Amino acid sequence: MKPLLTLLTILLAVQLTAQGYADQFYKDYASPSPEDVNLKSFPFAPDANAIILRRDATVIPDGYKMFSYIRTRIKILKPTGSEEGNIKLRYYHAGEVEKITNLSAVTINYDAQGTKKMATLTNKDIHYTKEDQYYTTITFSMPDVREGSIIEYSYISERRNYKVIDYWYFQDELPVLHALFDYTIMPGAEFSYRVLKSSELPINLKENKTEGRLIFTMDNLPGVSDEPFMDAKRDYLSRVELQMNSVGSSIERQKFVATWPELTQELLRDEDFGQAIQKKIAGTEELISQAKMIGEVKDRMNFIYRNVQQRLNWDRYIGIYATEKLKTVWEKKQGSTAEINIILLNLLNAAEVPASPLLVSDRSHGKVSTSHPFISQFSKVVAYVEIGGKPYFLDASGNQVKTELIPESLLNTQGYLVERKTSRFVKISDPLHFEKRNVSIAGKISDMGILTGQVFVSDQDYARMRREPEVRRSAQSYIREIYVDPYARMKVDSFVIRNLEHDSLSLDQLVNFNFELEKTGDYYLLTPNLFGGIEKNPFLADNRYTEINFGCKKLVTFSESFELGEGFVIEALPKAMALRTADTGLLVSRMTDQTPDGKRFVVKMRLEINKTLYTAAEYESVKEFFKKMYGVLNDPIVLKKKP
Repeated sequence: MKPLLTLLTILLAVQLTAQGYADQFYKDYASPSPEDVNLKSFPFAPDANAIILRRDATVIPDGYKMFSYIRTRIKILKPTGSEEGNIKLRYYHAGEVEKITNLSAVTINYDAQGTKKMATLTNKDIHYTKEDQYYTTITFSMPDVREGSIIEYSYISERRNYKVIDYWYFQDELPVLHALFDYTIMPGAEFSYRVLKSSELPINLKENKTEGRLIFTMDNLPGVSDEPFMDAKRDYLSRVELQMNSVGSSIERQKFVATWPELTQELLRDEDFGQAIQKKIAGTEELISQAKMIGEVKDRMNFIYRNVQQRLNWDRYIGIYATEKLKTVWEKKQGSTAEINIILLNLLNAAEVPASPLLVSDRSHGKVSTSHPFISQFSKVVAYVEIGGKPYFLDASGNQVKTELIPESLLNTQGYLVERKTSRFVKISDPLHFEKRNVSIAGKISDMGILTGQVFVSDQDYARMRREPEVRRSAQSYIREIYVDPYARMKVDSFVIRNLEHDSLSLDQLVNFNFELEKTGDYYLLTPNLFGGIEKNPFLADNRYTEINFGCKKLVTFSESFELGEGFVIEALPKAMALRTADTGLLVSRMTDQTPDGKRFVVKMRLEINKTLYTAAEYESVKEFFKKMYGVLNDPIVLKKKP
């Protein structure tokens, strides 16, 4: 996506009431146009099973509160589109910052005579679920949804504070026929906004300075679906981003940040961020004293990091600011990502390990623009330490065990380093470590075509970081997911997992299995692509809309040895070969051999991903390589039954 960046400041002196807008906003509710009713397909997405006819938001102030009037209208084009009638909304309930009111929904159908039939959602069909202490989810299923249905729902989001403004997304996973964002700023306020969109998608803007309104509209927008190894979907959705700069009269104006240096100073002055990093935390004195006795700075850093990570449990909330006193968090041994990492920063500095807060955005949260100081671009804060020229990115709320590694969700992103004199952007990548998996198999194939064997799998670095949480949740489920489910006719007899409590070592798995080979007449096929975690080709789509981000480098090796029963001979053993891209970003190789008597054969394969980022324009070459690569990995050894 090529963003269109806009920075605008508007001063307003007019206030409109919330009720005055409500009547205007809802006047065509549940009244689709003849064009909506007769729509059968969408030229920009002829295969779509549903389409969003209208995606509208009107945002207005009422005092210091912010009211957002949201309306969505969807047309079901195919029977498979009926699942779009299952709706999920989410809002931030903590401290009554936000509440959802006036929720209404209706399904509209037309019979053979063109008579309009309406099924209205009732209150008993709406379910509220508190996810945690911060967020509530609203779910409901629209009644009587089928091919040809038009479903429409609307609600009001009421926020106590006008300072925090969400982004508005014109696009969605479904194609959108028409989208509108009507925004009125609070009287006497200054704000900045920017529009990000593809250059191929036009946007219309009407500005009404008298009323202090900006009205954005976009039409005929293609849907954006999830794609393998993509960054945040929001990076590819056309949207408007806003941030308040100041509010109030010229005499008593409350100023917010408008530049990166201003953001830095505000964060460092904030009692729930910069001041919290400096303030002593009662109960941590002994830990700090123990740390200061450690001579090497890196060992001291690791000591503090391990203690914080092991003591404090993550409460599933991310954020940038501490919402509780750090003393309370330390005592109850639970906190948000912000609270845990601010404590980490506090203790590192107290132990004379220079550490600075780094604002980051997880890949699932979206890319950071360096052009505009919008703090909402960031999802959380982590600790940044530099020792001997090597940077360390520390998140004690996650599963990062080795400090030499980077939290996987942050790979190939950039963060903003909050330092009084040297604040700057920092690229976050790891050119040294791999997601490394070694697979060693030894087995014997019986005269009945049953492979009985033992596999030894060693996961190192990012492979361990990814697998360890799965093993800790349930070793049985992990074994089933990795060693059984991907393969037909596979059975696991026993397994042992080693080094789970020794994070400096590889995570080793020893599995005894038996496997019935695929049979075609007198021929039996053995595919050597076993237990590497790369069973399916992720790049089968003809086209791709988003960039490819592998995160880290990847290395998978296979070393396999098989003994044949007396009833078999080797009919075909794949030849040795190697493939690589011109830039050596992708490589795969295979070697095979057999003993002179033909009773034993070996297969060795190696896959390397050395380039971790590819543009959408490079997709065709990546797709072609992966097609050939899976041809190599899945090329079977053909065995024939002796007469």
